[in-house]
Amino acid sequence: MDDNEFSLGVISNRRTAIAVHKRLRDAKSPMLKMGRFYCAMLDRGIWDNQRAMARELGISTTHLNRMIAAARLPNEVLALFRDRTLAFRNVESLTVLVQQFGEAEIIKRASAIPAGAPLDDIFAILTTGKKAPRQGVRVSIAADAKYLRIDVPDIALVAPRVKELEELLNAMLGNAVRMKR
Repeated sequence: MDDNEFSLGVISNRRTAIAVHKRLRDAKSPMLKMGRFYCAMLDRGIWDNQRAMARELGISTTHLNRMIAAARLPNEVLALFRDRTLAFRNVESLTVLVQQFGEAEIIKRASAIPAGAPLDDIFAILTTGKKAPRQGVRVSIAADAKYLRIDVPDIALVAPRVKELEELLNAMLGNAVRMKR
């Protein structure tokens, strides 16, 4: 089923949309295809809102929101995941990065990432805007968007200074919070 099957000529009412949704689910369609379907139905006004759509389709609002968020990510970012499964935790991280840096900046950063780059490298470049150095410390947003990930070449050298690192980050973040107010 291609996205043209979501057009007004094919899906003109709620009953047809429900039947198409059932076919998509039965075929175990990928998250992005499901998300594009949901977006098309909302944009067309088949349902007034996400809550009503989720209720009538028998899915959770959270599940629906996650699929819509995936479909709304920039194509340049989605292309980085062409040959791999895009997990909900990846979508959450990518959404945070787009909100934090803006879509234009994330698209620019995505264009610097070579095809087939490891997932860690993708998130490091999208997070910092720079290629991750192979030597030295690397900081990135973890795939679940809840933690910073710090990669070091030799943990034995860093472990004795973890408290200092924590204090430095708290000082930096404290300044950022004060400047934001």
